[in-house]
Amino acid sequence: MLDYATNAVVYWPIGSIQAAFEATCRSRGLDPSETLTDFLEGSDVQEFWQRAKENLQAGKIRMLFVADAIAPELQRIVEFLNGQMNRAEVLAV
Repeated sequence: MLDYATNAVVYWPIGSIQAAFEATCRSRGLDPSETLTDFLEGSDVQEFWQRAKENLQAGKIRMLFVADAIAPELQRIVEFLNGQMNRAEVLAV
């Protein structure tokens, strides 16, 4: 998880993320613009991508661990990281 977060700006430019989103939508027979507009409940799509780019470049991210059970060791790591970082949020569910 930390490797992805550390290298996100370098290896995931917003254009690549947007292209991956559009390709995924098309592979599922969905219109990317319509899908995102529905998700954003009518908010501006270009503003969304610009904000995503700015957040990524600023390191303002949310890391989410999803598991059937969260081990106490992972819970402590999540709590530690949240105490140390102010622009990134770490969650475990």
